[in-house]
Amino acid sequence: MGVDDRSGLGQEGRRHRVHIHQAACWPLFHATSAAAGRRVGRGDARRQQIADGPRGRRVLIPLRSPVFVKAHLAAAGVLITLGGLLVAPSLIDWTPYRAAFAERLSTSTGREVSIDGDVDFVLLPRPAFNADEVRISGAVAEDFVAIGRLSARLAVFPLLKGEFTFRELVLMRPEARLTRDLEGRIDFLPDFLPLQGSAAPPAPSPSAATPFDWDVERVVIEGGMTSLRDSADGATFRVRGVDMAVGAPRERDSVKGGAAPVTIAGKFVVGDVPMTLNAVVGRAGGGVNTLLVTLGLAEADAAVKFSGTVAPYRDWEVRGDLNMASATAAALMTSLGLVDPASSIPQALQGTFSLDAKIRGNRAALSADPLVADVGGTTARGTLNWRAADGNPDASPMIDLNIEVGTVQVEAWRFSEANTGIPNSLGPRNNLGLVRTAHAQASAASPMNIGLSTAFREMKAKIGVRIPVLSYRGQTLRGGALAASMSDGVLTVSDASVELPAATYVKAAGLVRLEQAPAFEGVLDMQTGDLRGMLAWLGFNIDPSRQLPGRLSNATLRAGLQGTPARFALGEISATIDTSAITGSIAWTKVQGTDSTGPGLTPAGAERPALALDLAVNALNFDIYAPLFNEPAPNTAVDSAGNAPKKPAAYGVSPNFTAFSALADFDAEIRLQIDAVTAGGIANGKVGLDLALKDATLTVRTASFENVGGATAWFSGGIGGFGVSPRFDDFQFDLSTTDLARVGRAFGFEVPTPLRSLTPISLTGVVKGGLAQADLAATLKAASLSIRADGQVLTLDHQPHLTIKLEASQPSYATLLKAAGAPWPLNLPDPGAVKFTAQVSHQRSETKIESIEFHVGDNAVTGSLSIARGQGLPEVTGSLRGVAVAVDKLWPRQIGTRPAMALPGQRGARSSAIATAWSNSSLDWRFLSGWRGNIELSGPSLSLRGIQVRDFSCRVVVADDAAEVVEWTGQVFGAPGQIYLRAAALPVPSIQGELAFLGGDLSAVAASVNGGSGGETGGLKPGGKADFAGSFRTTGASPAALVAGLAGSGTVKIITADAGSGALSGLLGAVAAAHQVEGLASGSQGAGVVTLESRVSATAGRIKIEDATVASKSYGGVFTGMIDLAGWQVDLAGKLRLESRAPGEAARPGTVAITIKGALDLPNIMLLPTSP
Repeated sequence: MGVDDRSGLGQEGRRHRVHIHQAACWPLFHATSAAAGRRVGRGDARRQQIADGPRGRRVLIPLRSPVFVKAHLAAAGVLITLGGLLVAPSLIDWTPYRAAFAERLSTSTGREVSIDGDVDFVLLPRPAFNADEVRISGAVAEDFVAIGRLSARLAVFPLLKGEFTFRELVLMRPEARLTRDLEGRIDFLPDFLPLQGSAAPPAPSPSAATPFDWDVERVVIEGGMTSLRDSADGATFRVRGVDMAVGAPRERDSVKGGAAPVTIAGKFVVGDVPMTLNAVVGRAGGGVNTLLVTLGLAEADAAVKFSGTVAPYRDWEVRGDLNMASATAAALMTSLGLVDPASSIPQALQGTFSLDAKIRGNRAALSADPLVADVGGTTARGTLNWRAADGNPDASPMIDLNIEVGTVQVEAWRFSEANTGIPNSLGPRNNLGLVRTAHAQASAASPMNIGLSTAFREMKAKIGVRIPVLSYRGQTLRGGALAASMSDGVLTVSDASVELPAATYVKAAGLVRLEQAPAFEGVLDMQTGDLRGMLAWLGFNIDPSRQLPGRLSNATLRAGLQGTPARFALGEISATIDTSAITGSIAWTKVQGTDSTGPGLTPAGAERPALALDLAVNALNFDIYAPLFNEPAPNTAVDSAGNAPKKPAAYGVSPNFTAFSALADFDAEIRLQIDAVTAGGIANGKVGLDLALKDATLTVRTASFENVGGATAWFSGGIGGFGVSPRFDDFQFDLSTTDLARVGRAFGFEVPTPLRSLTPISLTGVVKGGLAQADLAATLKAASLSIRADGQVLTLDHQPHLTIKLEASQPSYATLLKAAGAPWPLNLPDPGAVKFTAQVSHQRSETKIESIEFHVGDNAVTGSLSIARGQGLPEVTGSLRGVAVAVDKLWPRQIGTRPAMALPGQRGARSSAIATAWSNSSLDWRFLSGWRGNIELSGPSLSLRGIQVRDFSCRVVVADDAAEVVEWTGQVFGAPGQIYLRAAALPVPSIQGELAFLGGDLSAVAASVNGGSGGETGGLKPGGKADFAGSFRTTGASPAALVAGLAGSGTVKIITADAGSGALSGLLGAVAAAHQVEGLASGSQGAGVVTLESRVSATAGRIKIEDATVASKSYGGVFTGMIDLAGWQVDLAGKLRLESRAPGEAARPGTVAITIKGALDLPNIMLLPTSP
């Protein structure tokens, strides 16, 4: 350091300068005073000036004397000379001297210095040297320090001797770019810095004197920036916004006369993290410096403090206390860039953070003992020792770390279960970039990575971490341990193990290569003797009632484990679960995106995860394992307030199938083979999958399921648009089974009874396009029934619009019904082939079924229907024309167990039991609920349960859980008639109506009354006529209840030559009696045509016969009585009187009393004739 030239000035010199100054100025002072006196009239020209004479005697000098004038001129000359000396340097153009100044600076710094800007030198108000655009080059070509403006304050007296001694340096906008070589050195640093460590400070050498003297008291940096690049891995450390002041007062300025401390105060930004630095460096003597350093992070309310001593010339010996503290660990980690501020932070990190250590050592060995850290109440204690190999600081270091952690509450450390209610006030930022990636570019952008890779490659270390107790999900984990050593950039993990609940042990061992990114290669072992307990501990809901002995008990896993921050792989997997063996590999990595637009696509250069799975399973029993898990699927359709989630629109469509949106976030290659699958009690099934998922598109190369749960399925093609709008690329499917009911049982759904017998069944098809527009072609085959659908589907994600043509065919209607499980009478002929075609279209809220053509043999229906949703209920409108249907022949009623009805004169016939007359089975008319309808029906013929109508037209109106038949025109039982009918489903089934016809076919009426099956007429031959007009009503939940509740009234007239049998036998008993009476008289059967007329009324299922008149060829009479429909009984009584006798006829009875009693379909008729 330079010597202060001002110390050479003694007291005598100072007095001499003052004396000269007074002698020069005194005459000027008196001249000025005399002039002032004359102006006020208090003096004259004869006044004299008193001055110091030789030897101190006082001398009077006249003002106008030559001596006084010369003194004035001398004083003025001195002033002008001094002013010129002070002002002249600022008027000189110093630019031509830049090279000379640069050369002298180069000699002083030992580095090449260039000045590319202006240079100036001023003496007022204080001497200063200023230079613009100063550049100091380093030993490495790319190293330099560039200073926007250098301002140096110079010492005055050394300047008078032609020497430059800097007192204060101000560096404006400096930028330093430095490089650390492969050996860890920074060649730019001046050679005179004591980096190698010596026993004592080197004595200054006279030959080492430089043109510039560095006796600097203060250095100020304004707006500085520094970058340091590591040649080993390309990582760069940057500091910007440096505003710093370093004060180093000279020793003589110390208050006590000793060495004054050096103070450092300032601020800077590392990454995006503002920091402050305050330091005081003092001298304790003997080459030992006291050091008090505080590094602050204001945003995290954190500070790092060191208080101790440093001896640079004792091999940088350091002793002291290190303390690091933060209000919360989360704030500190977020500020340093260790966690994403936008994510939820674990509860443990919301607590305070502190680290305390006793630091001892030097450049060759350093220790932190004890080392105590506390993070949110979790404490770790241990030691950290660092030493250079063989005591050589330049050799590879060796580290020994031993830590024991207290009880760890794992839930408090899980990011997935973080307390989202705790706000994070810090905004997103790049921060220190401590999160490492596998790419050099990302690593280079991480400032804290300076020299880490190089240091890791050279470091030798032993690491021991013990966590005796961990708590997770209400259970205790024990024996957590990590033992590792590091050498030559390889971390050898000899033991990383923990004991989990349910007798589960996990252990890993292997190598971690610390290159650009850590890479692990080793073996993972896991075994458990209670897999069920392990799964229950992990949160899987297992139904205890379904647990089977010996299942979910033993499990093992052994696999080669490879991993980096960007890739994870399990290879050579050998695993067992009970009796199932699994082999193969699983890998997870990151791939580069290829596109920058479109849903599910990753921008070029960005990364997305990718999964590769290749597994083979020897056997899997779904029947055993699937029922064990009873975890309900989360309801993602509504939120906690019951509102459906809002889905943002993308590319003009609203997102659909959001449950699969996660498939758009990663790529995958999946191959899975299961050799023996048991499902639904069916063994020996096989599963094979070969899938690829890339850029949100799933390519199904093949997906086959052979005999799984009784079904076989095959798929291929592409599916995309997950979470936005699905699209299909020639997606083909082929499903088949020989037992649909068994498939339903295997997969947990109920197959309706009519469909259980439709076997074999298959469904094939192909789908192309997306929800905006898709083409569909599918064929369903079941029991020789073939249904094909071809068409187009549009805008399914908004307002679906589809147009499909349906075609169905079946060679035999009877075969189809029997295949569906419906009985078919042996004596009923097959109606014929089935054909159905229709054009189905749907748009907005309306579905149209047009061009309907339905044929079953000779039965046919044509027309069109429209289904629209209005006021919340669907409404069916349209017309069905050309109805020519015999429902009794298409859907035959099952014949009861009653024996055949006896015709008159037959004996031995028995009536059926009353219980078989009316069924007590509940009626289900719910099909009338939940919709409205208005359908026109017309056609040549319709028969239903024996009721025959022809050339009819009517309207069927459905509303309010009821259906009405109105606006009827047509024939009923072959005669003009009127029908009104209303059937309601709620609250209980009810029927009411009106019926009238004139001249109807009695045999058809008998067939209807007898049930209509097979055209049963009860022996009545065509030709009989019937008239009826009446109304009825009834209510009941079963046929028996409906009959028991029948009520109504009307009139009936029957003209017939036959009495017949069946349910009309009770009413036609009077006709049968007339025939018997006529036969008694004539000796022949029959009495020709018999006419019966009666008024009827019904209450509670009992029909009252009121004043029924019977007229035959010779007799006439009146009958009264009751027909009990509910009890299936008849009770009539009356008399026949002889009204005419043909000539020559034998004597006839004058009157015949008749009683008709018994079963309704087979009554007993008693005749009591009397004499004429």
